[in-house]
Parts: sequence; C-alpha cells; structure tokens
Amino acid sequence: MKKISYFIIITVYSIFSIQAAAQDPEAYNKLYTKVYLEISPKDMPLALQIADSLFSISKTPLFQTKSLMLSASLYQQQQSLTKAAELAEEAYKIISKTSDYNWMVRVSGFLATQYRMLQLYGKSKMYCDRALALVSKINNPEMVKSTMGLIHQELAYNDIAAKDYHSSIQHIRESQKNFDRISQNKDYLTADNEQLLGLSYFHLADYKRALYHYQNSLNLMSKMPDNIVKGLCYNGIAAVHIQREELSQAKHYLDSAVKIAGDSRHLPLKSEIYKTSQQYYLKVKDLAGFEKVRQKQDSVRDEMSSSRAQFLDSALIRMENKNQEAQRIIKARNIPIAIATIFIIVSISCFFFYRRRQKRRFAQFMADFEIRRKIPSSGSLITGSTNTTPEPATEVLISDDSQNHKAEQEQSATKKQGNQQVIPEETLQRILASLDLFEEEHLFTSANVSLSFLSTHLNTNSKYLSYILKQYKQKDFTRYINDLRINYILKNLKEDPEWRKYKISILAEKAGFSSHSKFTNIFKAYTGLSPSTFIQYLSGEETAGITAGNLL
Repeated sequence: MKKISYFIIITVYSIFSIQAAAQDPEAYNKLYTKVYLEISPKDMPLALQIADSLFSISKTPLFQTKSLMLSASLYQQQQSLTKAAELAEEAYKIISKTSDYNWMVRVSGFLATQYRMLQLYGKSKMYCDRALALVSKINNPEMVKSTMGLIHQELAYNDIAAKDYHSSIQHIRESQKNFDRISQNKDYLTADNEQLLGLSYFHLADYKRALYHYQNSLNLMSKMPDNIVKGLCYNGIAAVHIQREELSQAKHYLDSAVKIAGDSRHLPLKSEIYKTSQQYYLKVKDLAGFEKVRQKQDSVRDEMSSSRAQFLDSALIRMENKNQEAQRIIKARNIPIAIATIFIIVSISCFFFYRRRQKRRFAQFMADFEIRRKIPSSGSLITGSTNTTPEPATEVLISDDSQNHKAEQEQSATKKQGNQQVIPEETLQRILASLDLFEEEHLFTSANVSLSFLSTHLNTNSKYLSYILKQYKQKDFTRYINDLRINYILKNLKEDPEWRKYKISILAEKAGFSSHSKFTNIFKAYTGLSPSTFIQYLSGEETAGITAGNLL
C-alpha cells in the first residue's frame, strides 16, 4: 500500500512539475536536479520516464539538449554505455546548431568519456579535440578552467590506455594547473588527478612516486564517502605492495578496494581490482582464490565486450541505412550519370574477377577466426581441417633469435631421446596461470620478448616453459608468440576502425615485430593476404555489408 501511495504521489508531482518546467526555466532546472539526485537512486524507471517527458515538452534547443543529457547520464549510471552515447550524439546535433559553446563542450566531454569506456579511443580523442577547440569561446572564466582541466584529464586516460605514460603525466600536470584556479569540486578533481599520476608512475615502475600520489589522493578524499577514485587508489597501492613482495600490506588495501568494487556498478573498476587480485593470489600461491576471481573478471569482461559490441552493431546498422539512402539517390540521378556508372563497372569487372578469389579466402579466414575466438583452447590461427592458410614463415620474429633457436633445438633433441619433463603439479598450474596473465596483459607485444626473458618473468626455466608450451599450447615458443601477436593485430583491426588508419610499420611495432618486412611476411603467411590488402577488405566488408554474418 505504501508503495502504491508513493507511486501516485510521485506521478502526480511529476506531471505538475513537468508542466511547470515547460513554462519556467527555473522550474525546469529544479526538476532536472531532483530527477538526477533524488528520484533516480530510488526509482530509475520513473527517472527515465520523467527525463523523456522533459524532452517531449522542451521548446528550445538548450532544454532539449539538457533533457537528452539527463537521460544519457541516467543510462550511464546503469552502465548502458551504448544508449548513453546515442542520446549524447543526438544532443550534440541539436546544440551544435546554436551558439551555446558551454553545452557543446559539456556534451563533447561526456561523449569522450563514453567512447573511452567503450574502448573506442579514436572517437574519444576526436571529441576531446573538439572540446578543446570550443572551450575558449565560453564566457565564464571558472567554467573555462574547469572544462580545460577535465579535457586534459580525459586525454590522460586515453594516453594510459595507449601505454604512453609520459604523455599522460604531462596532460595531468596541465589539467591540475587549471583545477588549481577553480573553486567548485576542486578536491575531488585534484584527487582524481593524483590517482592518475599514481597509476602512470606505477606503470613506469617508479613505485615510490606512485605511492606518494595515491596517498595524496586518499588524503584529499578522507572526508568523502567511498567512490570509484578511492577504489582505484586502494587497488593501486595494493598493486605496488605486490610488486614489492609486501603481501600482508597488499592484502589490507586490496580488501578495501574489493569492498568498494562490490558496492559499485562501475565495470572498469571491477576489472582492474580483479586483475590485481589475481596477481596477489598467484604470489601467495592460492590457486583456488585465483580461479574464483578469474571467473568474476571473465564475467565483467564479457559484459564490457557486450556493451561495446552492441554499440558497434548499432553503428553498422546506421551505416547500412546511410548506404541504402545513398543508393536511392543514385537511382534518381539522370541517364548520363547512369551510363557513366555502367561504363565504370564494365571497366573494373576484370579486376573484380581477379580479386574475387582473394575475397573468398578473406571471408573464410574471418569466419574461421571468429570461431576460434569463441573457443579459448584453440589458440592457433591455422585450421588443420580447411588448410586455407600456409604454414607461417620459419624466421623467428622476436628478439634474441639465436638463443630461441638454440633453446628449441635442445627441446627437439630432448624429445627425440624420449625424455619426459616431470613438473610438480603446483608449479605447472602456477606457470599456466602466469601465461594467462602474460597473454591478457599483452606483454607479448614487447620487442624484447624471448624464451629466456619469458622464463625469467614466469620464475621458471626454459626447459619447463618449452615443455608446457608444447604440451598445453600445442606449439613451440616462436609459434606461440607469433600466434599471439597476429591474433592481437587481427582483433584490433576488426574491432577498432582507427587501427586500420595506422601505417604497416606502426602495426608491426605495436605487435612487437622487429621490422615492417618481418611483420608483413608473417601476417601474409597466416592470412594469405598482405596487411594492406587485408585492411582494405576488412573495411570494405563492414562498409558494403559483404559476408557480414561472418564478420560480426
């Protein structure tokens, strides 16, 4: 009965409030604030309904933009990042037709964050640049400084995702210069910058500075309730102590981070804390704890991937609709243009026939690639049943080639002698778990990876590692690293259109290959196509919808 009464009261109040807001900007702002701060924590569906009603009665571009951004913020709270981004894009189209630079910048900043969380860093950077170009046109000096600080902070997040930690530190310093000159939310924004400095210095292995900045952040938030930034600080301090082998101290901070993550819906926070937890359990040799956390992280990653895939799917649908509209326009053009089009089609038909075979190979390869991605144990890029791709080049495309070759010769000789490696079960499970982390963290993209390096990194010896790779990955060390690297490039080329704009030499460097030519040879051996041709076909598949079922 109480729930029914509450619903009736809220509904009646909302109807009158919305009607009042349609006439009075002050009433509009009060209702906007009430929905976001008071109604949404208690009744999210009602909050979304009111936000939608606000948009329907909004008479000006500003009110339409604000109501759309209210809905976008509510969907962001629910981690519905795709819906949040779509609403914000609609809001930007509306406000960009006005001279309200303040809201243009605010919407651009929101979109930059959404696309970063969707791991679409190219689009995130685009909106950051757009905000920087507009921020100087805002009349309010306080707003200019606050916005500039937030933009540089967002650019720092992008640099960290790209592993450019020196650049991220520069953006954070620039961000803080602006935050130092504002009055509202200064402590929280500064705390977030300190947390980002701690993370950057941690990745640079400067653990003393990392601890200093993490602690600064916690001090600034000492009187604030638990939040995402606090959780990241606790997690960062725990990670530092793990690196220093100070496991009891690491456990204390990790427990605090896990508590905050448990009460939060912020998936990136959960993912980071689960990653650190796995490292801790490996250090204390608690394989049961490791496996439990790993399952949680897999669940979070699946949810994050689902959000990103949902956005990409909707983007492809919009692209297909635009293509259909373009086709209708082409059909409506005059006869001379149609004749010219036919002439062009006839002229390229021979070339198309030549390319057809390559396209079939490409489509088959992508279909097989998608199947293998869904089967964690498959690992290799080569399919024995179809035999559609040749064996990879025998040249070792990692550093310390001679040492790797020698180690593999020793392994082969050992096998011919009939000797079997006897590895304790606990050691075996530890090495396999560490290999999983090695793959998840993309450490294979380092140009310095070698058999001896990886053995040292996993705290084992080359013979054990070679034996485990042969028995559990069904490949030697060279094949294992090349598989990981090519899979890494293929995954990013498929999922992030920005990668297709890189030069081949940049792709080679990102994957860890020592030269453009070596990368090209190995890539062609795996796919049957050169990197440039493969990218051309991949872009063509997504634009024209050819064999879309295989690619998505």
